[in-house]
Amino acid sequence: MAKRLRLARRGADDGGKEIPSADKKTMTKAELDAVAEVESLRKEALNNFDDELRTYKGRVSEARSDTSNIKLKIADAAHGLERLEGDYRNQLETALIRVKESQQKLDAFRLRHGVVGPPAAHSNMLLTVLFVTFMLLLESILNAQFFAKRNELGLVGGVLQAGMISAINVFIGYLAGFYARHKNLKGLSSALLGFGSIFIWIIVSLTINFAVAHFRDALEANSWNDAMKLAISTLIAKPLELSSLDSWMLFLIGLIVTLSSFLKGYYSADPLPGYNALWDSVERAIDDYAHSYGEAHASMDKEFKDLVQELRSEVDTRRANLRSAVDALDSRGAMLDGLRVFLRTTNGAANQLLAVYREANLASRKEPPPEYFNEVFSFGDADVTDRKLESLNVEFVEVEIRKMEDLVNVGVEKLTKAQKRSLQAFPTVQDIKAGRIEQRSGEDSHRFTRSIEDLDELFPADSTPVSDNPEPEPEPAKRSEESNDQVKKPAPKAAATKKRSASPRKKTTTADEGTVPTNPSGAPTRAAEENGDLFESERRSGGDNQ
Repeated sequence: MAKRLRLARRGADDGGKEIPSADKKTMTKAELDAVAEVESLRKEALNNFDDELRTYKGRVSEARSDTSNIKLKIADAAHGLERLEGDYRNQLETALIRVKESQQKLDAFRLRHGVVGPPAAHSNMLLTVLFVTFMLLLESILNAQFFAKRNELGLVGGVLQAGMISAINVFIGYLAGFYARHKNLKGLSSALLGFGSIFIWIIVSLTINFAVAHFRDALEANSWNDAMKLAISTLIAKPLELSSLDSWMLFLIGLIVTLSSFLKGYYSADPLPGYNALWDSVERAIDDYAHSYGEAHASMDKEFKDLVQELRSEVDTRRANLRSAVDALDSRGAMLDGLRVFLRTTNGAANQLLAVYREANLASRKEPPPEYFNEVFSFGDADVTDRKLESLNVEFVEVEIRKMEDLVNVGVEKLTKAQKRSLQAFPTVQDIKAGRIEQRSGEDSHRFTRSIEDLDELFPADSTPVSDNPEPEPEPAKRSEESNDQVKKPAPKAAATKKRSASPRKKTTTADEGTVPTNPSGAPTRAAEENGDLFESERRSGGDNQ
């Protein structure tokens, strides 16, 4: 600091000019700069102390507002749960309507056709494909043996010819069996479709297989083309006359294949067409409802747990902040001791800076110095007391903390009871499968907010005073700082002159100037620490207290 202010050089320059004169009563510009530099550190320390004290007191004073904020958070949690429940209620209502409509269609179908119980299950598609393939291969292999002898392509031609015949038998049989189920439905159109399918299948199957058998007979004595013409004429003239056992075997194999395919088509689903589709529609609607129902309850539970955890975390944070503020206020004695040491140090620092200037001034001047060179500078007493600290009532903080904890516990308990009744108006999946589909009435959509309406009565606003003697605190800027007037006392050794003997000086002790240090531990500011060489002598005398 002395180097930055160039006190030694400025002292020498002023001394060469005989500044200040012997009759001068006030300090020079350089001396005032040195005093102002130290004084700025004092003001910074005092203002920082005021700021910290105000922060801690404000934190304690707002303890009552913490309880109000917790009430607001509980109310927000209740509103949030109601909004979430409302969203899921809309989803469940839509899903439940689908269940009702699907069930109504199924009930109407049952009533019309006099059916009870579930439909027959769909046949396994893979097994159906395997069955059809097996029938095709079986008939193709058996028929190929009969056609290969007279076919120009041999066994390959016989297999191709037999494969086409087998495909016709399998396709016609399966398709006829599938549509033959309509005979079981009520209504003329359904009966015509069902019995018509059976009639057409019988005629077509007999015609095709008798034609194949006659064609097999014709191949014994004719070419492939001639056999085809002869088979058609004999089928028309004498359909039941077959000349060989092989032809009858071929006919029977075709009938067995097409009959098996017919039965497979008939029993591929429930004998009542449409019953499976309606039943599956109800099952899908119930599955969708079950998914929405489970998701709604899981989301409500998760949201509720998150909100409860958030409330408890909020209380923990506010409790920790309040207790840390109380602890800081309880340690104000150490804070004041640290500040007093620092303020005493500033007196010593100011005199050391003045000594640097004055010694250089005395070394350069010829005339005697002014009288005030032999005087010790001291800052005036700061108007700093701990009276307002002692008047702070912090006992009510623990009461407010307990109130916050009780408030959250009661609020959570009430919300938990409301949560257990969430979405109870909607039937469960078991209820739906038992036929109880209707939504129960009487559910309160504002159940959460109504459950916490009495919190204000259970936890009314407290009138406990924050301070036993509440008085408005002065702002830091209005603090009555010490005056810059010099207190004239005998100068210490640091101010001794080289050229002339001075009158004896007495060492004086400044009064304790108590109040706030620059930080909670009472340590000086960073700027003060940078000038520790100037404060070293004072720290030896007062550093233990710091």
